[in-house]
Amino acid sequence: MKKRKLVPLDYSEEEKAAVPSSQAQLTALATAATTSAEEKRKSIKNLIERIPTAKDDLFAFSLDWSMVDSVGIVLMSFFQIIKLL
Repeated sequence: MKKRKLVPLDYSEEEKAAVPSSQAQLTALATAATTSAEEKRKSIKNLIERIPTAKDDLFAFSLDWSMVDSVGIVLMSFFQIIKLL
């Protein structure tokens, strides 16, 4: 099998500027991703804590479906169930 010749890539200045080049920029991007994941986890935990545990209170509880949809908790639950099947 014949090996292919490697061709160097030439990037434009615009493409070079779009890629984080320093360690500080990479750290900032990683921190932003972690922060959004932590915020999402807190939102889910807040939603779960608001749901009552007593039977009568549970059936009388009104749920904010926009909050449920915003954190994607229903989709995550469905995917976990599907993985088990």
